[in-house]
Amino acid sequence: MVKLRRVIESELYLESKKDLDDLKSYLGDKLFDDYMKIRDRIPSVSDLNKKYPAFNDKEWDDETEKLFIKKYSNLRKDPIIQKSKEYSDTPNISSISDNNKSRSLSLYSKMRDFVLDTYSTYRDFNKLKKQNKEDVRNFISSYISTGDKKKQDKVEGAEKIYDGEEWVIYKITTYPAAQLYGSGTKWCITGRYPGHEEKGEKYFNDYIKQRRLDDGYYFLINKDDPSYKFCILRYASGGIDSMWNASDDDLVGVSNNEAPRGLLDYIDELPFGDEIEDYLENTAGSDFDVSDALMSELMDPNPNLNRIREYLEEYVLSDRLSEDYNLDYFYTAFQNDSANVEAFKELLKHYPPTASYFRNHTLNKECLDALIEDVKKQIDFYKTDMSEDFFDTLLKELFISSYDEDHDFFNDKDTIMLLLSNCSDNVLENNRHIYEGMSAALSDNILLDKDFIKMCFDKGLSYREYLFNIQEDSGSYNPRKWNDRVKAGVELGLDLNENIGLSADLTAFYYILMSLLPSVDDVKWYLTHGANPDIKDAYGKTATYYTSDDKIKELFA
Repeated sequence: MVKLRRVIESELYLESKKDLDDLKSYLGDKLFDDYMKIRDRIPSVSDLNKKYPAFNDKEWDDETEKLFIKKYSNLRKDPIIQKSKEYSDTPNISSISDNNKSRSLSLYSKMRDFVLDTYSTYRDFNKLKKQNKEDVRNFISSYISTGDKKKQDKVEGAEKIYDGEEWVIYKITTYPAAQLYGSGTKWCITGRYPGHEEKGEKYFNDYIKQRRLDDGYYFLINKDDPSYKFCILRYASGGIDSMWNASDDDLVGVSNNEAPRGLLDYIDELPFGDEIEDYLENTAGSDFDVSDALMSELMDPNPNLNRIREYLEEYVLSDRLSEDYNLDYFYTAFQNDSANVEAFKELLKHYPPTASYFRNHTLNKECLDALIEDVKKQIDFYKTDMSEDFFDTLLKELFISSYDEDHDFFNDKDTIMLLLSNCSDNVLENNRHIYEGMSAALSDNILLDKDFIKMCFDKGLSYREYLFNIQEDSGSYNPRKWNDRVKAGVELGLDLNENIGLSADLTAFYYILMSLLPSVDDVKWYLTHGANPDIKDAYGKTATYYTSDDKIKELFA
């Protein structure tokens, strides 16, 4: 008897194999399997009695009233009540008075009995076999949603900031929370955008940084239909950047009926409700400026390329273009590492960035590489339609702003020569840091190539700057290589006896002795190529002063 009593109290129904087979036969394999997955989580009568205790009007006091109001409110939110046509519209009880106490108690009791009976029915195989299969399917769907909600409440990075009659809002600050709460959507920040699933976490972090968001995202979820949800991007400084429906459509330009239904009815209750109201009334569903829409799409780490093409055509054909037909404004979308290179290529098809763009902005590595490839493929267009100034500023971008990047063409002599040959004749004279960047970035086969060195001299590189930047190369400490570069320069006209402009009136040869650590054989080579060891500097010193190597000094005797 004791064992039987425990079984009854814990509501562990003893089903036979026949009961299981009968239920499976009735529901079908799929529905039966779904049911069995959630059955052990269906609350028992004892669980429900704790969650929704019985109340009566005896011994009613202030504490009882507070507890009743709390339990009544919880009961109204139960999924079984929410799905019930009879009880889904039950009134909210914020206070109890003598006039409504008995009515509230009666309603609570009816709802409680309905919930207990419903859950008990779905725990009992014999009762379940008598239920309509569609009702069973709806129950399973409803209960899974409840289970997921309990799971979601425990996820780090999901803060519930609003819980109203129809809507709930979570602030999402971690990628796992976005994955869980963004289920059923195509949002790229949840890892659910087709073909880009592996980039979800990158998109999640990039958007926050790139759009200067409020440390995360706001997920607006409908209580009656959890699949009906929106993602709100809000600036850290306040104001709505954009809102996206579950299909990943920006609400800018869509029809008004795609905006969150009924949300404005609760706008006064919402956090930053005035910002949402302003966005919905003045932005979502309104006519949009093509330039704003294009820029928004270009800045998206996961853009819609078809939309970009459409917007570009509309922009190019509109009167928004300036007289010189440049699209520089839109290239500012490609400065961050997260910028999408395929979107950049679409923009590049219409017109490249101008020299004025590079004077004030930069491009990320992938986009810069794509630009170089386009220049190589369409060099005739760039030579004809773009000025020398374009190539000058592009060279500065490569070797002043970006030379620390590992570009493929840093080992491609033909590409470097092509760019350099189309620059102005004095580009390296006016921008001496370009060659400094070249020395740090280019491969040895280019730096030692006489055609390249000659072109650098032809483009304004002084012998002084050539010598001063030899130690900048990426090989670090390497006197052998340093002196090989000197010798290549000498063979192309570098004068070893020229005063290179330092305070002591050093000749090029004396600077080499002091800074580039030539070997005995190197010095012999310099001497046979005209180096004079007897020239006196500003202090009367000669070549022997600038070396500590006795074997080299013997060469000057």
